[in-house]
Amino acid sequence: MSVKEIYLARSDDGGASWIDVGKASTANSPWTRTFSNIQPNQGDYTALYANHLNLYAAWSDGRFGNPDILTLTVPLATTPTLVSLASAAADIGRVTLTWYAAAGVSEAYVYRREGDQWVPRGVVMPDGNRNLVYVDTDVDPGVRYEYRLGLREGSVEVFLGQVAVVVPTLDRLRLDGVHPNPTARDLWVSFSLPTSHPATLSVLDVAGRRVRFRDVGSLGRGRHLIELSEGRNLPAGMYVIRLEQDGRIESARASVVR
Repeated sequence: MSVKEIYLARSDDGGASWIDVGKASTANSPWTRTFSNIQPNQGDYTALYANHLNLYAAWSDGRFGNPDILTLTVPLATTPTLVSLASAAADIGRVTLTWYAAAGVSEAYVYRREGDQWVPRGVVMPDGNRNLVYVDTDVDPGVRYEYRLGLREGSVEVFLGQVAVVVPTLDRLRLDGVHPNPTARDLWVSFSLPTSHPATLSVLDVAGRRVRFRDVGSLGRGRHLIELSEGRNLPAGMYVIRLEQDGRIESARASVVR
């Protein structure tokens, strides 16, 4: 015996994962017990349609003894939220959070969780695009932080837009980028050192010859940005930027054009 019901599911990531919404049907259909080669068959007319107001589900159903077509209307209209999270980015030494504020929101209070307490961190106001942007530089590598916004109306405060982020650690050598690339003159290199041990930053030509060299270990642990052209133009061509510390090597390509 095949007893069937119809369920709805929703995907927010293009079908990579699905969230169970629940049953569309309210009774099962014993297809193989009741029906035999009668149209519509099980699976016929199973379909979805949506407009800006509603989602419409349709399916073949046998609850009344003969196959019928049933439909369900699911309203899509929702009550707009006052604040919604737009983006959250964590970098070494910095967390940047952006919320979108609905019309009527003039300011919001930022809170960060400290143990079991939510501690106020500041006030943010909407910019010209109604974005509420908060930058937290009082963060440590490898630590998870939670934030939320408070909206106050008189003596009442509601909390919205809660988010958690993890600040990247400095547990590995990292060559973050070369800017600009291609370049006609300046050669800015950003990199991160996990320790203050001796470290070097070199520029090698295509033959493997070192044409620029800097001792960068003295800069210490953290993220750094330095200019490697040293006021002298490199000949046009391809180069390799090499960062070395404690036997580990990170490299990136750079192009010089004239």
